[in-house]
Amino acid sequence: MLNHTDSWSALVDLSRPVLTLDPYADPAEEASELRSHGCPMVAVRLPGQPEVAVWAAVDHEAAREVFRRHEDLTKDPSAWPAFAAGEIPATWPHLPVVTGGGFLHQDGAAHRRHRGLVSAAFRRLAVTELTPEIEAITDELLASLVPDSHDVIDLKARFAAPLPIQVICTVLGVPADALTELKAAFEQMITPPEHPDDIPAAQAEIARALGQLIADKRANPGPDLTTQLIEATEDGERLTEAELVQTLFLLMIAGHETTINLIASAIRRLADQPKVLEAVRAGELGWDAVVAETLRHDPSVRYALMRYATRDLEMGGVTIEAGDPVIVATMAAGRDPEVHDRPDEWDPTRPNTSAHVAFGHGVHHCVGSVLAQQEAAIALQRFFARFDVRLSAEPELVPSIPIHGPQSLLARLEVRTPVA
Repeated sequence: MLNHTDSWSALVDLSRPVLTLDPYADPAEEASELRSHGCPMVAVRLPGQPEVAVWAAVDHEAAREVFRRHEDLTKDPSAWPAFAAGEIPATWPHLPVVTGGGFLHQDGAAHRRHRGLVSAAFRRLAVTELTPEIEAITDELLASLVPDSHDVIDLKARFAAPLPIQVICTVLGVPADALTELKAAFEQMITPPEHPDDIPAAQAEIARALGQLIADKRANPGPDLTTQLIEATEDGERLTEAELVQTLFLLMIAGHETTINLIASAIRRLADQPKVLEAVRAGELGWDAVVAETLRHDPSVRYALMRYATRDLEMGGVTIEAGDPVIVATMAAGRDPEVHDRPDEWDPTRPNTSAHVAFGHGVHHCVGSVLAQQEAAIALQRFFARFDVRLSAEPELVPSIPIHGPQSLLARLEVRTPVA
């Protein structure tokens, strides 16, 4: 069984060093190194104290198989022997992602029940009818950008970030400052903390704040997703208080962090490829293709953590023993040369831009994927209708194992057409 104390001699070719994933590494270079092993499943380590040995799915089909085989690969961390034995401390940097999020870390009947209640609430909210609201928020943010040709603007901070934050808070029916005030605590969940002991405190702060938001919404219900979740019932079943907090946590962090990076990454790529931008502006190429190619080439989820084998199984040419942790290298899988010609090039004209696993696959496919793609397409179309953009520097990337995107997006803007 593979865990952080095991010898690797029976698992890997010792002529090559076992890679410890690095939040500060160039994600594309690390993805290329993973693919260079020539095996769909690669043994790697997750950083932290302790370092944890995991299997990583690094090509498209292996990634889909990991997502698909939910009976053989459970999301329930109690199936992970090291976690069950108390060997993983509360300060381990990836623990909030591994254990938080309610139905994201359930399987079987519990997952079907919990996800079913959440999905039903999403359907009743009619996410696709939110277009006017998203457009209004986008236009308000764009109107606040009054560029001078000499001004450098951080487009992530000024546009890509506040848009998803305002949209998810509108969807949930909570004040926009509720998420803004928790932003620092959420950052502890996805980036290497300066002080690991801060992680439990950040989790407690988030749980307290979300519990209060739920209590406020019970007292003041409205036409929003939080009210729908509180009232969601199926066969007499309701979400428990803990499930409500976990679900709100998941929807908040997934509903803004990943979309922020999707929008910022797409702006970055379009700014570097003026011919592609002009083709989209002219209607020769759809904004949906731009969004899909960005999800493939620059997925906001760099590594999908984590699953655990419920039995011994063969996958990708290796034997994964019961209890072994498994992750998906989302960027490496999106750049699989067996699926995509010129995989490391960002090219929204390619015929199969949708061949990616940025939203997962199978029963754990992201419930908010439609909303995220809708937001990104609206944001990009309206932004580039108004502005030309010149990046002032190559952006540094978020130092994170689970998340990928620009840390900031410094640029100069020029107004293209008069705005009424």
